[in-house]
Amino acid sequence: MKKNILYAVVIMGLGLVCSISSFAEVKTRADMQTQINTDLPDNISGQVSVQDVREIDINMSDSAVFPEDLNSYTSVLPTGMIDPQNTSIPTIDGGDASLFDITSGAHMFTNAYTTPTDATTSVVSCGAFDDVSVTNITTDSASFIYIDSSCVLTQATSLQSGAFLRDHVGVAILTHPNNTTITGISGFTPVSIANALMSLADMSFCQGAINCATKGQNVITGNSGTLSLDKAEGDFYLHGVNARNDNKDPNMIASSALVAPVMFIGWTVTDNVEGKLIAQTTIPAGVFDDGTAVFADALPQGSLTTNQYVNNRVFMVVDSNQIAVQIGPESYNSEAGAILGIISETFVVLPVLSGTTPLATVTMRGAASDLSDPSDANIRQAIPPRATFQ
Repeated sequence: MKKNILYAVVIMGLGLVCSISSFAEVKTRADMQTQINTDLPDNISGQVSVQDVREIDINMSDSAVFPEDLNSYTSVLPTGMIDPQNTSIPTIDGGDASLFDITSGAHMFTNAYTTPTDATTSVVSCGAFDDVSVTNITTDSASFIYIDSSCVLTQATSLQSGAFLRDHVGVAILTHPNNTTITGISGFTPVSIANALMSLADMSFCQGAINCATKGQNVITGNSGTLSLDKAEGDFYLHGVNARNDNKDPNMIASSALVAPVMFIGWTVTDNVEGKLIAQTTIPAGVFDDGTAVFADALPQGSLTTNQYVNNRVFMVVDSNQIAVQIGPESYNSEAGAILGIISETFVVLPVLSGTTPLATVTMRGAASDLSDPSDANIRQAIPPRATFQ
């Protein structure tokens, strides 16, 4: 029997729905994938996979026909702007600087919290808004303007977050420190619903891999009797890190345990902005990075006495499962002072180690010989996920 099939497909793993209607015999999913690859332009056909198929009777005279559960696909999209470049642009009113205007625009509102099993989405066009007065211009120095699904503007005196943003879209930030006129105006950094996946990828690139709070959590310990380190097994999250190996688990990568591995040891040098790395199984004792070394030097040039201390940071090179250690920049006369200095000393990650994940800080005594001995070293884990040294 001939049926008009509405193909619901997901592009690049994002819940964007494309409908491709064609009169055809009901086919297998593989056949439908082949047809979709044929129907779509070459530049995106390979990125589309059939996730669901609905057989529905379509009245071709209807202006739009969608399955009732279309929201199950779009509900993964956040509440936000559909077209940030042309949506709800705020400006100071041309005739009165105490007023503001906002151009028209369309926004998507997603409710995936009232009934999680029946999420809903709606697209609402609002505006334009002209000659809008600022509610708190005489009492506050800034106003934050939001719009809801009823096209009602809300003026807040502080930046909103969390639950409020599930049903409000930020459209303007006004500054009025003179309490008389608007002296500055801008749009929020928009939540662009069309770029949800790209936003996740950008965030992941910016933050780097995250040490997951699973299994052994990649805990760093001293190797018994040596100046080497051991690492427990663990997992890391990094957008797409495992995509070439496992489509079902594309963003997680397992990190095996390491025992006294060869590590990258790094420090700053005056003649190379990237810094210097050497490869060896031990962390050099009795030195700190005083910033005077040159690339030809075998070690950092700061010297520690027997009972002085330094904070050396431990990083993970996730995609190659290797440890890197950056020698600390300060010397301390006590272990307690060094531990307090972890959060206060000036520490800048070497450019050559950018993109790595912090795992721990090893506070070492100048005459250390055994990193498993508490009298030689104090090892403090970075807080998973990722977070900061402590």
